Amino acid sequence: MSRSLFFNTGFLLSVFKDIVRRLWGACLLLILFTLFEVCNQLMTMGEPFIVIDKNADKIDEAIGLDFLAAIGDASDDDVLLKVGVKHAKSLVSAISDDSANVYLVLTARSLNEKLHIVARGADQLSRKKLERVGANKVVSPFEMGARRMATYAVNPDVVDLMEAFAPGGSYDLQVKRITIQPASRLIGKKLNESNIRVETKGAMVVGISKQNQKMEFNPSGDAVLENRDILLAIGNQLQLKALQQISEEA
Repeated sequence: MSRSLFFNTGFLLSVFKDIVRRLWGACLLLILFTLFEVCNQLMTMGEPFIVIDKNADKIDEAIGLDFLAAIGDASDDDVLLKVGVKHAKSLVSAISDDSANVYLVLTARSLNEKLHIVARGADQLSRKKLERVGANKVVSPFEMGARRMATYAVNPDVVDLMEAFAPGGSYDLQVKRITIQPASRLIGKKLNESNIRVETKGAMVVGISKQNQKMEFNPSGDAVLENRDILLAIGNQLQLKALQQISEEA
């Protein structure tokens, strides 16, 4: 299961050290400016996370929504280390201040070379700076909004499909990366012989990544599943949970 940590700004309280340590593993670190809509989606998806912000009112609000929360400062190297950035799989830096984003990406990259970093960039200049300091992907919220509006005008079915994947959407579909573990009974089987759709009651594998290679989308049915392969799967929460289980167990 992936783990999610949210940061904005402040000092990490020591009372959370044990909790954070238990969340280490293939954790997903997110540094956000606006938190709670995303937090609500993660709650729906059953993904644990921590909200960290220097604003006490924001922390009180987060706690009131049953989010795990503490006052913290994500611009501090020590804080990133304490929350396990060296053990993290991914980081999303979506703070609205481009300078702060650049600093966070630079700091995180220096602490974890393998970290997959997605950052918010307002324009082309910000994009170049963020990529230069270590961001793997830079996303402009303005470009995304404009692209979505244009797509809806030309091909509304595509947008409807995208919205189906959002938590609470009409079909409650999700996309999830699942790693095949050493004990999985899937190992050695061809994709078309794995019986995944039947055993999960509908989950569909739409991509496979082998040994840190790029994701191969629409994989061949003859693709042989191996230890540590990463499956990109589509399904509802129960279907993906079932796929997670057979990817781990004999």
